[in-house]
Amino acid sequence: IGRPNADTTPGAWLPSAGSVLYDMLDETTPDAADYIYATSSSTCKLALSSVTDPLTSSGQVVSYQAWSPAGDGLTVRFMQGAVQIAAWTHATLPTTATTYQQSLTAGECDAITDYADLFVQFES
Repeated sequence: IGRPNADTTPGAWLPSAGSVLYDMLDETTPDAADYIYATSSSTCKLALSSVTDPLTSSGQVVSYQAWSPAGDGLTVRFMQGAVQIAAWTHATLPTTATTYQQSLTAGECDAITDYADLFVQFES
């Protein structure tokens, strides 16, 4: 399981506490009490901890929790370096914390060649 472990490009995103974004998102069990947010359109990119290649083209999932008090939208991109592996767009987010479990397709799993170079990118 890879978890955020570095702010690569914070953009205009802010942590709910402290000074780094990834600390708000790296818990084992999602906790809506600490989070990141943007007050204007912006993109942040967070590095994920290195994981071992599972040597399978199935069962790989990207999980994240999202919500917006105003019902704003969000695009989430799963990246290897600068290459997009998968993306999910939420035109309108729910107003309460919601966990998304996005299963990667076989092709998306096979596109990952370096499990030490994975990132998640949020676009508000």
